[in-house]
Amino acid sequence: MFFTYETAYFSDVLILIAIIMGFMLFLLTISVLYFVIVLRRKICITEDGIMLYSGLGKIIREYRYAEYSHVFHKITFIYANVNASGFDRTSECLVLYRDMELYEGMEYRDYWNDKNILIIQNPEAIAEVEKYIS
Repeated sequence: MFFTYETAYFSDVLILIAIIMGFMLFLLTISVLYFVIVLRRKICITEDGIMLYSGLGKIIREYRYAEYSHVFHKITFIYANVNASGFDRTSECLVLYRDMELYEGMEYRDYWNDKNILIIQNPEAIAEVEKYIS
């Protein structure tokens, strides 16, 4: 079987397209898994505290109201790691914390995975938690 320059070039292009499509499928799969495992965290609010679950239903942390202080505090949310002031958003959040001092200008990204603090921005979740901590 003989290959001409045109057929070899065409097969190289097809192989390159297949590799790129495979890589894009890999990135899409990783993105979906990241969304399910990390970003779809759920909370369960009870009389005693708050349980934080992963997207797969595994318990990540438990916050008992008796072990944590609570306060409303302004927290800055910076989206997509953009430091421009046009993308900053400050919100009044309910903060459950222990063994730390809160300060002005706190940013969510510095504490999103800290065991000593839970920052709640969702108004419905705040209303539910207030029933038990008031």
